[in-house]
Amino acid sequence: MRSGRRAAGTIAAATIVVALGLAAPPAAARTTTDPPPTEPAATRLTAAQRATLLEYGRDAWHAFAAMVDERSGLPDDNIDGALEPASRGGYTSPTNIGAYLWSTVVARDTGIIAAGDAYRRMAVTLRGLSRVGRHPTSGMFYNWYDTATGAVLHTWPPDGSPITPFLSSVDNGWLAAALMVVEHAEPRLRTAARALLAPMDFGFFYDALGRGPDV
Repeated sequence: MRSGRRAAGTIAAATIVVALGLAAPPAAARTTTDPPPTEPAATRLTAAQRATLLEYGRDAWHAFAAMVDERSGLPDDNIDGALEPASRGGYTSPTNIGAYLWSTVVARDTGIIAAGDAYRRMAVTLRGLSRVGRHPTSGMFYNWYDTATGAVLHTWPPDGSPITPFLSSVDNGWLAAALMVVEHAEPRLRTAARALLAPMDFGFFYDALGRGPDV
């Protein structure tokens, strides 16, 4: 991604980083009493393949780092392929934030970034997330926020058109999953992650009258 001019997106970067974590789990993630993992011969990666995947992961993480606002800790939805901060899209979503959080854990566990850097990044992001506006009844996060300020968007940054804030069960689901990952992956941030997760009431989305027939 460093040499390309195509726009980089949060979800694309997260997909590559997480794929790295699944294909190349670190030995440090296992205890000394755990048996070594076994892989079917047909799917076992060679050393060269793992090195290539790690290179992809590093490039993807480089794009991720460029998309994050240093003050708010919130990752942008997209950035130009040159990774210039001025080309950030200016907006983010619960999915983008969740993808950044779990990718930070994977980047730490695969050695792409140091543990201290991962902790600092996640702490800043959780702090920024704690300051954004949420739906008062459900505790859910709205779908689009200003990356720099965390304000709920009412105007679409790319073209200035008006938008109505809305809630997405899918986007909030991704963010909730990421908060659970942080809760278990970084004990020092467990309380902060739980505090953000606790008010999220997914029952708000349930519509008894909209239920279809049982199958």
